[in-house]
Amino acid sequence: MTDNPFKPIFIDKIFLYGTLKSDGIFYQLFSKFVLKNEPAYTIGTLGVRKGYPTFYDKGSYKVFGELIHVYNIGQLLEFLEPQSNDKIKKIITVYTETANEPIKAYCFVCAKPMDGVKIIESGYWDNKKAKIEELI
Repeated sequence: MTDNPFKPIFIDKIFLYGTLKSDGIFYQLFSKFVLKNEPAYTIGTLGVRKGYPTFYDKGSYKVFGELIHVYNIGQLLEFLEPQSNDKIKKIITVYTETANEPIKAYCFVCAKPMDGVKIIESGYWDNKKAKIEELI
C-alpha cells in the first residue's frame, strides 16, 4: 500500500497565541467548542500590531500558545474569523510535548507587512500584563 499524497486532511485544531488563549478576555465567547486545550508552540514571529498580538508565519522564533481541539470546527472558525483584512486563516505546523510528531492546526496569521510591528522576541503574549482598555 502506498501513501496517497492527495489524501484529504481533516483538521479540528486551532493554535491560539494571544487574546484568544484560555487566559484571555475573549476565550469565554467560544469555550463551549473546546474539547481539549494544551500548551504548544510554532515557528514564526510574534509581534504587536495596533495594540494586539499578531502572528507572522515567517521568522525563526518559537511562538508559544495553546492548541485547542474543538468540535464543529466550521462553525467555530466562522465565529472567530477576523472582521478586518489584517489576518487570514492558514494551516500551520504546531508542536506539543505530548505529540510524537508535528500537528497541523488552523491559525490566524497576519497578512500585512511587518513594517512598524514591535517584535516579541520571547514569543509569549502575556494576557495578564496586557492593558485591557487597549484591547476592547
